[in-house]
Amino acid sequence: MTVAYMKEVSRLGETLPRPRFLFDARGAPNARATLDDYEIYNFAKVFGFTGARIAVVVDPDDRSYDFTNDVACNAGYEHRLFTSEQDALGWLEDQ
Repeated sequence: MTVAYMKEVSRLGETLPRPRFLFDARGAPNARATLDDYEIYNFAKVFGFTGARIAVVVDPDDRSYDFTNDVACNAGYEHRLFTSEQDALGWLEDQ
């Protein structure tokens, strides 16, 4: 599943000078293991959108993406978690 959407994200990202992505994870807590969280961001680098701005909207009580967020930030991504879609969109649109 991850591979399928990462390929589409990569395809879309190639058309933009500085890609920005909104992922809606509400109702879908992170079920990946810690090692998988590391691997997904290494995998993402292969597709060439490091430096992209990535907003992930999560449920207010969902802490399952906290580690993923830390990994992404430490890997150099502009990656943030939001509980408000409007806040996420505002951050993505901010220059």
